[in-house]
Amino acid sequence: MVNVPTAVWINEQGRIVRQNEGAYTRQYKLGATSFGSDRFVPALRDWVEKGDKSIYAIPPTKMAARLRKKTAAEAEADASFRLGVYFHLAGNEKLADKYWEQAEKQNPNSWNYHRQDWSFTPREAMRNWMTKVRALGDKPYYAPLDLPKSPMEKKSK
Repeated sequence: MVNVPTAVWINEQGRIVRQNEGAYTRQYKLGATSFGSDRFVPALRDWVEKGDKSIYAIPPTKMAARLRKKTAAEAEADASFRLGVYFHLAGNEKLADKYWEQAEKQNPNSWNYHRQDWSFTPREAMRNWMTKVRALGDKPYYAPLDLPKSPMEKKSK
């Protein structure tokens, strides 16, 4: 998971049927940046009602193909980040910052590291977030939701 809020849909059998999607309840706009989707909540409700028969539940074989293990760099980034938290809690901000910066370099796609780091400097957090968002250029803040069109959406077109 590279950002929050993120959703993972897990059925009653403990099987993941959707994962790693921005879980905003509606679409938001912040300047030129938009994120979230008005389609997320209706899709979730459909899945809650229909379970694996929902058009939004991803079949096990397709879901297995989407899941992947962490790369070595991602695993090292997690370890570096945890060291940063340890040193922060121990009061050694210099080492904490060193390991947080290392984690961010090892896994630059993870917004979680940045957000956690920024939580310790709340006055700078929004400016840091906006700088990182602007650096995305045309790349979306969240990957677009991969939701099939509902029957109602198909009829309206």
